[in-house]
Amino acid sequence: MKGWIFLLLLLLSASAQANLHCGNRLVNRGDPQYHVAEHCPEPFWVERWEAPLDHQYHYSGPYGGRAFGGVRFEAWYINFGSNKLMRRLVFRNGYLESTESLGRGVGFRPGTRRCSSRELRLAGNSAGEIYANCGAPDYIYDEPVAFVQPRHNGGHFVYRTRWVYDYGSGRLDRELIFQDGRLIRINDFRP
Repeated sequence: MKGWIFLLLLLLSASAQANLHCGNRLVNRGDPQYHVAEHCPEPFWVERWEAPLDHQYHYSGPYGGRAFGGVRFEAWYINFGSNKLMRRLVFRNGYLESTESLGRGVGFRPGTRRCSSRELRLAGNSAGEIYANCGAPDYIYDEPVAFVQPRHNGGHFVYRTRWVYDYGSGRLDRELIFQDGRLIRINDFRP
């Protein structure tokens, strides 16, 4: 009896460490990017950004601002179909750091539809969800990685980007502002 309990506890602890089930394989935090790529579906949207280490400062040299020894991030958005949730996988320097469940997946090829301005507001809360449901924006503006310091924390770096959907003359355009892949605001403006 003790052997069965030990085996059950071992299986439970293994599944608790698993971040994502891709097909019949478990993908875990700390797995190298190539390993995840072998087992999971191809991402339909990828974000890439770099941030300096928390204790480093930017250097302005003859080739512009630069952080030495920084951290490279890559976020993959994966669609598992309309009956499952989309997932966001974040890699830090080539190793899986975290996974996040998003909204419901789509039953069509992500990024092939164009939303109306009203539908855009309901498309999701992340860059990947909005891309999947509404297609690529007309313009993308990446902002420099910024250091923010909350009142009670030591601070951290954030990646911000702005997307613009141009709906043509006589209609309001939509500007979506993302921070670390999450939608934080939608602005309406006239061209």
